[in-house]
Amino acid sequence: MGLKNIDQNEYLDTSTVLYAASFSKAVFGYLTLKLVQEKVIDLDKPLCKYLSKPIPEYEYFSDLKSDDRWKLMTARMCLSHTTGLPNVRWFHPTTGVQDTLGVMKIYFAPGIKYAYSGEGIKLLQLVIEEITKKNVEELAIEKSSNPLEW
Repeated sequence: MGLKNIDQNEYLDTSTVLYAASFSKAVFGYLTLKLVQEKVIDLDKPLCKYLSKPIPEYEYFSDLKSDDRWKLMTARMCLSHTTGLPNVRWFHPTTGVQDTLGVMKIYFAPGIKYAYSGEGIKLLQLVIEEITKKNVEELAIEKSSNPLEW
């Protein structure tokens, strides 16, 4: 059992509030794999094939317009953090060096190495929302409503 206050030797209890950070990524991964199972999305099909316009035409990813490597990104790469996108657009994904301009960049060829990427997850969320015409929260509730499926 963990401590909620080390100095006072207080243990965590049912009223302890914890910072959840990326816990929702596990639910999103489960949701994505349910959609793969239902043949809604393929883990290895380039994500751009699912979208109504090129990825750089979506405002959040507009900085990628001069780098065609976005055409290679797949759901598998997003889930395995191998897109080349950073975790947060302001930080280099492997060195942690801050980019004060906050420009979205592809730091390495998609699929060649691991670097934790929240931006890759956002890209996959965009794709899934466009495919299903539902937001991720709705889908998570819909696809995980039966506890026996977990």
